[in-house]
Amino acid sequence: MISQAIEVMKYIRASAGRSGLAVVFEEENRPRHDGKTIYLPKITYKTTEDQLKELMASVDHEVAHDRFSCFEVLKEKKVLSNNILAFVWNFLEDSRVNAIEAKEYKGFKSNYDETTSKIIPVILNKAKKENSPVSKITVALICWETKLSSSFFPSIELSTSTTTPDKNITNVLNNYSDRLVASHKILEKRLGTETTYQLAFDILTEIGKKCPPKEEEDKKVKVENDTKDKSIVSKVEDKPFSLDNKDDENEKIPKESTKDSIKTGDLG
Repeated sequence: MISQAIEVMKYIRASAGRSGLAVVFEEENRPRHDGKTIYLPKITYKTTEDQLKELMASVDHEVAHDRFSCFEVLKEKKVLSNNILAFVWNFLEDSRVNAIEAKEYKGFKSNYDETTSKIIPVILNKAKKENSPVSKITVALICWETKLSSSFFPSIELSTSTTTPDKNITNVLNNYSDRLVASHKILEKRLGTETTYQLAFDILTEIGKKCPPKEEEDKKVKVENDTKDKSIVSKVEDKPFSLDNKDDENEKIPKESTKDSIKTGDLG
């Protein structure tokens, strides 16, 4: 196991070196990078083989953000890190960079597909139990995106096969399938990041119009167009359901997100 851990650390540093990024191993289990450094959880004697593969997939994902995502766009849009627009934008940007990385780096494609396919059902089950407007969007997004990315990650799509998302939200998302697939081919940083931002904005605008939450639900999501900064603000009592920073290690997506929300200068 020690020799395997050493080989994984070599892999991680070699992958990070593709973009000249430093790697810091920390106590916190929240893979991310700030433009200069990739932060990963420490490897210990308790680290499993699956977790080692997750770490390799995490560093490849963060390198993909460094190569293909534009941090300046994150700053310019001034999207609050804990609102629904940030969450959906981050989700779509992850989809874009993962597709590009899967085409270029076979190790990432295999590791990400294998490890994430085991985690997705846990996330879907938790979201379905919450039954809030945000969780319904989360479930629909995952089921929709995994179908569109199935040529890269077939095991992940299979892991969603027993889940039935909200029909109305899915109908809205299906209107944007061509745009998400097209974004997978955009290699230019600024154009790609701005494309996923506009896609997230348009999706949430249409969901807000066609799929408003029921009045009797405890958590209400109000999507509105702020004419000042042209961002969508989510009025949610609690922090939006996140695919990244889970409290339970078994529920973590091996990334950044992947998915907490997009933060200024902090892609996950």
